Amino acid sequence: MLVPINLFEDRANLVAQNIGCVLGKLPFTYLGLPLSITKLKVVEFLPLVSRCEKRLTCTSALLSLRLAVLR
Repeated sequence: MLVPINLFEDRANLVAQNIGCVLGKLPFTYLGLPLSITKLKVVEFLPLVSRCEKRLTCTSALLSLRLAVLR
């Protein structure tokens, strides 16, 4: 995906066609993080925070179980 910044739309389309990719726009998600040229709002980070909370919940349950076994 090509995400142009400060590039005219016709030029961006030409470049995307030449390298064989689709044309994207900001904001977009990369490795689970929203990327933008402006400051993002807290609400835009909520999906990432939710995934982290789920992983921490699972991890804390495993740690509690491990501590109980060791005692």
